[in-house]
Amino acid sequence: MISVPEVLTAMLSLMPGPSPAWNETQEQYLARAQVVAESVVAASDGKRQRAMAILVVFWGESRFSPLIHAGLKLGDGGKAICLGQHHQLTRTTEEWASLAGTDREATTRCARATGDALVRSWHYCRALSEKFDYTEAFTLYGTGSTCRPTESKWKNIFIDRGEKWHALVTHGRIS
Repeated sequence: MISVPEVLTAMLSLMPGPSPAWNETQEQYLARAQVVAESVVAASDGKRQRAMAILVVFWGESRFSPLIHAGLKLGDGGKAICLGQHHQLTRTTEEWASLAGTDREATTRCARATGDALVRSWHYCRALSEKFDYTEAFTLYGTGSTCRPTESKWKNIFIDRGEKWHALVTHGRIS
């Protein structure tokens, strides 16, 4: 079972402090990071691999930006919301909008949606090849169309996410 301190340590190894562009103090960032860590643990049901995968997606998709976290800035041309950068797809507008927010409830909804999408991606990719793992799941999550990083123009991004995930699962931090 993964703990909140372990997830917080992993998050801070990915991004130790706020970007100067955020106008967020270190104390504010750490308080928000605590909410993210609690939400990731809750959404991952305490499973280390899933928790670290959610964290890597949050880092990769949003760099933990407070504007994206709060839903004040949307990605993918205004179509993607929360730290996991989810599109509306089959969600109602209200369900989709509820993924954004810096409180624990909204952050947990976003983390759970991210974890669920990653699990679906992992299973889909593993059905194609038993050699496929989280690198391929990150690729499908990010592209929506392929498990193979080499078939994406963002190949290096997805390979990097796989390497970060492996380091976090193995060591609990990025060295």
